[in-house]
Amino acid sequence: MRKKAISDIVSTVLIIMISVAAVGIIASIVVPMIKTSLVGGQACMGAMSDISIQEDNTCKKLVLCVNSTNETDTNNPSGGECGEGFEGRYNVSLVIYKGTNEEVNLDKIQISLLDYSGNSNPRELTTDMISGESKLFTIENVSEDIISLDVIPILKVGNKPKYCDKLGKVALEVCA
Repeated sequence: MRKKAISDIVSTVLIIMISVAAVGIIASIVVPMIKTSLVGGQACMGAMSDISIQEDNTCKKLVLCVNSTNETDTNNPSGGECGEGFEGRYNVSLVIYKGTNEEVNLDKIQISLLDYSGNSNPRELTTDMISGESKLFTIENVSEDIISLDVIPILKVGNKPKYCDKLGKVALEVCA
């Protein structure tokens, strides 16, 4: 019985064809991933320079005092300080400005409320903002332990949300 072997030329051509096919498959997967990442990164860079927090209009206002059984302090229904055994509940006001860059498609903002212990309570708010507009956002019924907030723009890139880096941390003071 005679054994036949593949010639060196045929084996070299097959290895080259398999290598070209592998490169094509990998490129068809990696290139769109990189392109999407770059587009999202560029959008976030635009957002960071176009969106700002108006810190002088960001504060918390005491609206209610409650105890552990959710009874309200009738001696202090709308301000001042809560009586003994009562905890303050606040409304947080935050003003965001969206600049004139039409390419920044701001869909939502994520607001993370931070307490004394560093715990975070994130909330997403729909913006519906147009260019050159300032908008007031109010977060109701917030604990008195909340001392600051972080704001993260969420852009719409294609059909997907893109979470950008946080705009910055804002210390919360009681409204004047």
